[in-house]
Amino acid sequence: MNELNDHSPEQWDVDDVVRDLLSGPDPTPDVVATGRAMLLDELYSATPQTGTRHSDPHRAAGRHNGRQPTQPHLKVAPLVEPHHTDRRHAESAQAASRHDDARHVTTPVSGRRSARRRPRRGRLAVALAGGALAVGAVFVATAVVVLPDAPRPGTSQSAIPRPAARQILLAAADAIATAPAEGEYWRIRQLTTSMMIEPGRAYVLQRRLSEERWLARRTHDQGWRITRDLGTTPATPEDEAAWRTVGSPSSWQYSADTAGLNATSNEKVTTAPAEPQAARLTGTWQGSGGTLLFKPMTWAELGKIPSEPEELRAYLEKRIEAKPGSAGLEPRLREACMQILRGLAVSPDVRAGAYRLLATLPGMRADGEVADPLGRRGQALSYEVEASPGQTTEVRFVVDPRTGLPLALETTSPGTLADGRTVQLRHSTSYEAIGWTDDKPAPRG
Repeated sequence: MNELNDHSPEQWDVDDVVRDLLSGPDPTPDVVATGRAMLLDELYSATPQTGTRHSDPHRAAGRHNGRQPTQPHLKVAPLVEPHHTDRRHAESAQAASRHDDARHVTTPVSGRRSARRRPRRGRLAVALAGGALAVGAVFVATAVVVLPDAPRPGTSQSAIPRPAARQILLAAADAIATAPAEGEYWRIRQLTTSMMIEPGRAYVLQRRLSEERWLARRTHDQGWRITRDLGTTPATPEDEAAWRTVGSPSSWQYSADTAGLNATSNEKVTTAPAEPQAARLTGTWQGSGGTLLFKPMTWAELGKIPSEPEELRAYLEKRIEAKPGSAGLEPRLREACMQILRGLAVSPDVRAGAYRLLATLPGMRADGEVADPLGRRGQALSYEVEASPGQTTEVRFVVDPRTGLPLALETTSPGTLADGRTVQLRHSTSYEAIGWTDDKPAPRG
């Protein structure tokens, strides 16, 4: 059920459900869009742990800036109380949405299927509250909830159905399409955490690095890269105990041969954090909005990247064919989409197109809700990449489908200590900020 191209018998179209629920004359497109946003909030915004609905009064209305999605798919839109209805209507809508014990919500996959054909599994509980349409009034429709047969209070988390990878990607696409598109700088702020085996192979270390990239769109503004080494420490309590037995060293020097250590050759790491280091962006980086397929892209080149999934695929395939590699086409398409999402300064529509293209590619599976290295909750999507001939590495991408923003990218590789113990060496990049800002860089050092 969690596979990318999973098309279950329960497919149905959200827009059809909204239209079927609205009685009387056909509703206007605005009414359908509003009802659709509220419906989809009920389908997805409730958290399995508590059933809490998230409220943001600024997002459901105008979700697509007046445009309807190009294809039916899941959209996450926070539940809102309409601003143009009276208090009684809003209270009525809230009471209706509490119908039955609609605490745990599962989300249907997208597809063109009649809403009147009910799923074979699960119950469709419909709560519809509305006020009479008058001059200047807005019809209120909330909310449709699909309930699984099983989960009740006390049910294990594993019994709650998960959204499929495709649903999560399409939800993120809708959300990121509304992100701000203007600013003086494109800013990326991230935290990288890497595990490495210490030079004597007795225990595992963990190093933390922060980085900010400020990419200036205007030629007279200076771009910057600001980094800071936050220090290296034993990775786990077990590693700390081993570190203490050898005298609690405060630094480690690596040689040229670091095979199997997951470390950088000829590098010295210390427990003490360093001062921030600021470097001006020069050469191709000054006047660049990031890299695509590991090549810096000018602002003019970024403006030519198409946003429609099919056109984006054709565009990326041409760039891939121009630089052949050992990996197959689809893994390289996926990597190109991930590079767009992780920091390329393209428009919100292009980032949404990257999510939608990812949703058509095989090999990505949903692992459910997780906490990223910074403790933020998001949906985990896993896939495999070829690290070397015959050897693959699993990658986990954590995304917040309510905003469409990447939260973290994580990889894990095995290592072996001197005593023969096998350890898992994790490498993660947590994205604290990605997007346009009018803030100014504050370089030091």
